[in-house]
Formats: sequence, structure tokens, C-alpha cells
Amino acid sequence: MASPNSSTHLEKAIPSEIYGIICQDSLLSKHDLRTLCFVSRTFCEEAERILYSSVELNDQDRLRSFCDSVIRRPLLALSLRQLVLHMSPQPSIDPDDRSRIVRVLHLSTNLQDLRILGQTKSALSMENWILEGHEFKLTTFANSYFFQGKLRKFLESQSELETLMFTWRTATRLYGTPLPHTIKNLSCPGSIVQELCDLPLASTVTLERLQITIVQSLSLWAPDIFFERIKGRFGGETIKTFSIRKFATRRDWNMTSIIASVAKHWPAIIFLEIRDYTEEPPRSSQSDSFPFNSAKFTHIETLIIRPPVTSGRMRRRQTDIWFEIRTKEERLAVAKRSCKPYQP
Repeated sequence: MASPNSSTHLEKAIPSEIYGIICQDSLLSKHDLRTLCFVSRTFCEEAERILYSSVELNDQDRLRSFCDSVIRRPLLALSLRQLVLHMSPQPSIDPDDRSRIVRVLHLSTNLQDLRILGQTKSALSMENWILEGHEFKLTTFANSYFFQGKLRKFLESQSELETLMFTWRTATRLYGTPLPHTIKNLSCPGSIVQELCDLPLASTVTLERLQITIVQSLSLWAPDIFFERIKGRFGGETIKTFSIRKFATRRDWNMTSIIASVAKHWPAIIFLEIRDYTEEPPRSSQSDSFPFNSAKFTHIETLIIRPPVTSGRMRRRQTDIWFEIRTKEERLAVAKRSCKPYQP
């Protein structure tokens, strides 16, 4: 019979790197990692390090349990790289839970990716009490909980921020809040992009990826002016990935004009995504040409199009009118003709 200390001796004989390799196996689920926590102390340390590297908290009970664990064992916070918080409306958050969140963020000095998301539109918060006085330097920040106008001090403190994501629910203006000069990837409403084009910048911001959500098109410039201003402010050659999601209807902001304007200002773009969630009246013409055919792109590799639906009784995709892409074979032919082969 093995002695009670045999597992301890075996554990000491195995290099710690082996435990790390086992725990990092992509086939292991989070449930598997939790099970490994009961095998041995070393397995527990490695499994916990991975489990606590990326955490998403969807409700108050999980948030409270996670915070209590980290507060009891502060070393766990050092493993935290990504934290996603789904927040309830601020008045419904217990004051003790507020203190827990602040303490965990204060301990998480290695945090790089923070996403604070409102569970409902009513969850919007006027205060930024969560974000004050911490040492972490984020590379990614996503917000659908705080009003943008309240984030000026926080954004100014994040000198390494590269990816910034704002949803239209939190407001459609920045109210003078400057954009950190380190930003490379920006996702926000079109009205905020338009405001940024008018704001004086202390330093140049050069974007590589831009995602725009159009929810209030009445105040936007015409597409060609809009994209020309973006090019002048954020760079013409550097933007390689462009995504547009459209929820508001305006005649000059149609699929054809958007594609033509993007092609005019960024012909060397690699990735283009346009998703139109609006409705258009039925057209009399049954032979409209696919709008991408006339676009002068030179390096496009990926094109994602979601056409609007036609309004009225017979709701149908606009692809029924674009005769070149009605079938799978026709869509494949257009893709081969229009897009460059992928170069890894």
C-alpha cells in the first residue's frame, strides 16, 4: 500500500511546467479545470490561474461569490486579465457589493481587458465610482453601462488603451471627452465618430479597425463627407477593417452609396462588413446590380453583407433583387471575382 505521502512525493518529482502544460490543454473545459483543483495542490494552483485569467459574471450572486473569493485570496486577482461585468441598475446594487467590486478591481493590477455592460437599457449609470483609483493599465475597454460623458478622467488615465467599444445605449455623444491617442480599434455610434472628427485632438489617433453603429442618421453628414472626414482624422492607409451596422433609415445612406464611399476612401481595405437592419419599400426593378460590382477595391479579402428587408406584406431579403447573388453558386462566383485569396 502506498504511503499517505506518496502523492506528495510524486508531486514534487514532477516539474511544475508539466502541470501547466496539462492545464493549458485546449481540450479541457472549465468543468475539467475545476475538477483538477481537487487532484493536488499544484494542479489546483495551475487550474485556478487559468480559471481566474478570464471571468464573466452574469448575475449578482456570481459577482458576489467571485469578489468574496478574490478578497479572501488576493493572489487570485493577479491572474485576472479579462473581466466582463453584467451590471444591474445602480440603485438596485447593494452598497456592500459596490465595495466588493471596487476592492477586486483595486487588487487586479494585471487586468488588461475590462467590459462593463448594462443588462438592460435601464441599467445606465450616471456615476463612474467603479473605475476610480486603480493601478491597472487596460488595452481593451467596453462600456454599455456608464454614460460616455462621465468617463473623461478614466480614459485620460489609460495610457495603453488600444481597443475602445461604446454602445449606442450609453449615449450618442462624448460631450468633449477626448479619445486616447493609443486607440487602434474603435467601435461606437456614428454620431460619436462624427463628434470626434470635430474635436481638437492633442495628438494623432491612427485607427486600424473601425466599427460604426448608425442609429440616428438624421444628424449625420452624407456618406461621402462622413467617410472623408474619418479618413482625414484617423488615417487613410491604416484602416484595414471596416464594419457598419445600420438601424436607421435615410435615403442617401443606402447600401450602394456606403460601399462606393468606403471604396473611394479606403480602396486597400481588407475586411468590410455592412449589416443593414432597416426596411425598404419594394422596388419595381427586378434587375438591380449588386452594388459591390462597381466598387474599386484592390485588396479586399472578406466581404460580409446583410441587405435590408423589403417592407409590406411580402417581406424578403434585398438579395432577391440582386440578380447576381440569388443562388449559392452565383454568390461564390462574385466572391471569387471580387475578393483576393487569403494570405496567412
